[in-house]
Amino acid sequence: MTIHKSKGLEFPLVIVGAMDKQFNQQDIRAKYLLHKELGFATKYIDPIKRIIYPTLIYHGIKKEMQREMLAEEMRVLYVALTRAKEKVVLVGTVKSFEKKKKKWRDIVAHQDWVLPSYYRLESLSYLDWVGASLVRHHQGEVLRDADSRLDVPKEIAEDISIWKIDRIHQGDYQTIDESNREKIEELEQAIYKWEGLVLAEQELKEKVEHHLEYQYPYQDSIYYRAKQTVTEMKRQHEVKDSYSDQQIIEPFRAPIRKRPRFMQTEQRLTRAEIGTAMHTVMQHLPLDQEWTEMKLVEFISKLEAQDMITADEATVIDAEAILGFFATEIGKQVVQAEHVEREIPFSLTLPAQDVYPNWQEQHQERIFLQGVIDCVIQTENGWVLLDYKTDQIQEDINSQTEEKLKNRYQIQMDLYAKALEQIWKQPVIEKYLYFFDKGLLVKV
Repeated sequence: MTIHKSKGLEFPLVIVGAMDKQFNQQDIRAKYLLHKELGFATKYIDPIKRIIYPTLIYHGIKKEMQREMLAEEMRVLYVALTRAKEKVVLVGTVKSFEKKKKKWRDIVAHQDWVLPSYYRLESLSYLDWVGASLVRHHQGEVLRDADSRLDVPKEIAEDISIWKIDRIHQGDYQTIDESNREKIEELEQAIYKWEGLVLAEQELKEKVEHHLEYQYPYQDSIYYRAKQTVTEMKRQHEVKDSYSDQQIIEPFRAPIRKRPRFMQTEQRLTRAEIGTAMHTVMQHLPLDQEWTEMKLVEFISKLEAQDMITADEATVIDAEAILGFFATEIGKQVVQAEHVEREIPFSLTLPAQDVYPNWQEQHQERIFLQGVIDCVIQTENGWVLLDYKTDQIQEDINSQTEEKLKNRYQIQMDLYAKALEQIWKQPVIEKYLYFFDKGLLVKV
C-alpha cells in the first residue's frame, strides 16, 4: 500500500520501507519551469557562445518549487508516521553509515525542536529528516559518535517517544553456513544444468510436493468480488431465455469511437447522466410547497447556479414529468407524509450465496454491499419504498409490460427493503417503481 492510499486508515503495526529513497526532483531540473503564481522561467541560451545558464528568475522559481515539493514530502511523511496505533518500523539503507553520521554531527547541538531550514532544504530523503531528528534523542546513541555529547534542551533529549534503533550490515544476511555449502553448490549446479535432484529425505520431498501442488481452497473467492453494488447484483440475477427480450427498455449503444466531450461538435448527455440529473432534482426539491412549471424551472436554474447540476443537465431535465409525478397518488403521498427520506446511502453484508447465484463453496463468506435508496415514506405501519426510473419504455403499457419491468427490478427492490429492515429495524410494507417516461407506477 502506498502512503497516499493509507490516508484516513490506521493499523496496529506499520512498516515504512525505502526511507532512503531520494525525493523526485525531476520537475525542478528541467530547462524551463512553470509556476502557477510566479509564472514562466527558462535558462538563457547564448547561440553565439554556445552556452546555457540559468537566469535569476529561473533560480527564484526553482527555489520556490523546491520548497513546495519538500513541504508536500513532509506532509506525506507525517501521514506515514501517524498511521500506526502501536508501533511503526522505519527501514532505510545507506552506502556509508559513517558519512551519514558525519552529516548528522552538525545537528546534535541544535537547540530548537524544528530542524534548521538550510538542512531541511538540502535533505534528499525521509531518512535524512528522521535521522537528524533522532540523533538528538537519548535513545539515538547509535546515530552519534561515541565521544559526542548530547547538549540539547531536556524536553528534546528526553522526549517521551520510545525508539529502538538497530544498525545491521548487509554482510549479516550474506553469510553461508559452511555445513550446508556442499548441498548449496550441488543445488546450484543442478539448476545451472537444468537437472533434477533426488531428495533422500521423505519429509523434505513431501514438503516440496505440497508447495508445488498447492491449490488455494477458496477458488470462488478469487473470481468473485468482495464488494458489490445493488445495481450490479440486479444485472447478475437477470434471467435470460429464448422467450425473453430487452426491447421494453432501450439499450445503450456505445459509439465505435468517442471523441472527448470538449472536441465534440454536438455534445449529448448519456442516459446515465440524465438519470443522475433527474435524481439530483428529486433529492433537493422542497416538498412543502405547490409546484408550477415556472417555479420548477427557476428551481432547476438555482441548482445550476449552485453547481449541483451542469448547464447541459439543466436543459434535459423533464419538468413536465416531475410535475406529473406529484399529480399521482404516490406523489401526493410523498408531499403529505410527515417524514420522508431521500437519497439514503447504505452498506450491508450478505452471505455470498445470496449475492452470487453460482457460488459453490460451503464456507460462510460475506459480501460487502453498497447502494443508494431514492426515497422512503414513513407510515404508521412501516416504510414505503419508492425508486425512480428514467428508462425509456418503447412498448405500450399493459399488464405484460408491467410484469416485465417488475421482474427486472425485483432483486434491486428486495435488497433495498432488506437493507432498510436490517439497519433501521423497521418493516417495509410496500415497494414501488415510478417510471418518469410514461408516468407509470409499478408495485413490486
